[in-house]
Amino acid sequence: MLDTKTNRRHLLAKAGLATAGVAALAIPGHAGASRRWCMSDPVVSIDGQLADIFLSSDLKLELAATGPAVIRVGLPQGSKGFAILNDLGFGLKGYDVKFETDTTLTATDTHTPVRIRAFVPSRVDGLPLTVTFAPRSLNSSLTAILLGTSEDGLVNEWVTLEV
Repeated sequence: MLDTKTNRRHLLAKAGLATAGVAALAIPGHAGASRRWCMSDPVVSIDGQLADIFLSSDLKLELAATGPAVIRVGLPQGSKGFAILNDLGFGLKGYDVKFETDTTLTATDTHTPVRIRAFVPSRVDGLPLTVTFAPRSLNSSLTAILLGTSEDGLVNEWVTLEV
């Protein structure tokens, strides 16, 4: 008789490793033999739609982060957003996520525009910071979720992404 708990655990562990491998490959625009990357991931809900906000940087940020990653999500008037789930952030410093009304954004019947601003404080200047917004959809592939739309910048500076 098969032990379904063991088989499910084994399958989930393999799926988790595969997802981590895809995530490591999916970080946009930053290939380099000597650079190692880390990624943090708050999950948010915007007008009922789940999305990931990935913050990616050099692995050095794990030791260099001096405070929580600050994320400001601008939404059109009348749109609602809130954080669902956070990981521990860079250097286990967590997040400061807030949703704000942005009067320059206008929602349509099919799209809620979003302006994401992110700031990660670090004792080391010049480390890269990539902000990626990836809406989740039942029709999206895993690759589409992990890639999303990105903007590159640096720690200790605001990085802005408009979607």
